[in-house]
Amino acid sequence: MAVSFRSVVLVVGSRFTEEEADVNRDLVNPDVYPALYGDELPKELKLVSRATLVETSAISKPALGSLYANPARVEDGNPKKSKIQNSIAIFNFKLKHPGIALFRDKDGRLYSINGKTRHAILVSEWDYQNVIADIYEANEGFSDDEVAYAIHIFGQASNLDSDPAGETTMEDLFDGCNLSIRRGWITKDKNGVPEESSIEEHLKKICRDNKLTPKTMETLVQRVVGQWDEKLTGKRYWGSKEDVVRFIEGKVNEYLNRILQTHDKIDYIVASDTDSIYVTLDKLVEKTCEGKTNDQICNFIDKVVGSRIEPFLEKCFGELSDYTNAFKNCMVMKREVIADKGIWVAKKRYMLNVLDEEGVRLSEPKLKLMGIEAVKSSTPQVCRGKIKEAIKIIMSKEQSDLHKFVADFKKEFLQMSAEQISFPRSCNNIRKYKDSNSVFIKGTPIHVKGALIYNHQLKQFNLGMKYPYIQDGDKIKFLKLLEANPFKFDVISYMTKLPTEFKLEQYIDYETQFEKTFLDPMRFILQAIGWEHEPKASLEAFFG
Repeated sequence: MAVSFRSVVLVVGSRFTEEEADVNRDLVNPDVYPALYGDELPKELKLVSRATLVETSAISKPALGSLYANPARVEDGNPKKSKIQNSIAIFNFKLKHPGIALFRDKDGRLYSINGKTRHAILVSEWDYQNVIADIYEANEGFSDDEVAYAIHIFGQASNLDSDPAGETTMEDLFDGCNLSIRRGWITKDKNGVPEESSIEEHLKKICRDNKLTPKTMETLVQRVVGQWDEKLTGKRYWGSKEDVVRFIEGKVNEYLNRILQTHDKIDYIVASDTDSIYVTLDKLVEKTCEGKTNDQICNFIDKVVGSRIEPFLEKCFGELSDYTNAFKNCMVMKREVIADKGIWVAKKRYMLNVLDEEGVRLSEPKLKLMGIEAVKSSTPQVCRGKIKEAIKIIMSKEQSDLHKFVADFKKEFLQMSAEQISFPRSCNNIRKYKDSNSVFIKGTPIHVKGALIYNHQLKQFNLGMKYPYIQDGDKIKFLKLLEANPFKFDVISYMTKLPTEFKLEQYIDYETQFEKTFLDPMRFILQAIGWEHEPKASLEAFFG
């Protein structure tokens, strides 16, 4: 079997090696997956081993309806199974993704609780004798039912974070709610209808970090209640909102192609989400708004949407309601924003230059960001602000303007203090990763590694009375160090201020910090539009 830096060429009937498990352990950054390894792991569960080789014959399959038979989805129910199969066949088995998650019960039996599709493919398609896995156990003090619910939450929450090819869908969340209702994890009212507050609490445990907008949360909760009410009352509701959105996409495209006489050649749907669609009206603007200001164009679009498109949508939903014999038509679509520019990096990751928001005309364009690093708390505050400024330049100016902005900011960045450019994090599991001989064990998350080094150096410098030691649950900062530093470590963490006694200021790796905190988040955006963050050298320029 051939081993590369990031992937394994699979051979039928073969095995993963310890070397490959080590590569996986090194490539997977625990900080990126808090639901698997960090503070978002359910308190009922604990990680006991990461990137461990486990014989496939040792992994049990829980009986249908048993306590632990509650995965994020059934093995064959992953809508992207074929894509995962093809990806493995073409690009080999990538070691950069977290291993299969296994739960070990009190009798020592192992059950797959995440990564089930990859496990099934390795066993059924490649006859692999072992897998690279993360092993979890139950923490003491919790009942079997509490642990089973934690496993259910873990399965769906980790799919949102860990496996880009097998992500949790709205249907998975919906089915998970129904399972939780049957198990009694979501409570019912006196009439036997699931309580909305209990459903919402359940979904928040899975989605965390506002992955569901308030509107999407409300829609999903109402669907769960509606479907359950259907069973009690015999009322008929629509089964899939995604199907409804696809239906509307087709109707809007048909309508706009007819009105604009583009003969079904143009796809006017830029993107769609669970309960919304993004439509480009550039052809309409080109035909009717030559020489008009942005404000006049907004007025025109607002009028067209209100007088033509929204009534058309209402008519389509009425037709669908009649066709499906629905008890009640609850589907309504209203115009949300008008934007003159938008960039979609990936699904649920986009930015809009908003001119009008729900009928309110803005004096200055407003930047709407979704799923972009600039709004994440794990990005240093100074970089969050600069990323937003850079996006505004991307939306309104030229690539050369961005080059100047990045170059100017880098000059500022190189003069900033350690505290300004450090990564913010929460620190946990210090005792778990501590090693009395070498400070930390292999596989320690980088920010925890930095915390253990910090605590060690406080003892060495006899500074324990001046600076507090980092403990579990503390909010910390960390940054990369140059190799030539006197500590001989590549990272240091600290509480609020880097101790001056360490004399590390001249050893801060500013280049790496700039790369990781500012340039890396920007690259996703720039790649989507074909821009570079700095002028690109060419042979023509070199030779004049």
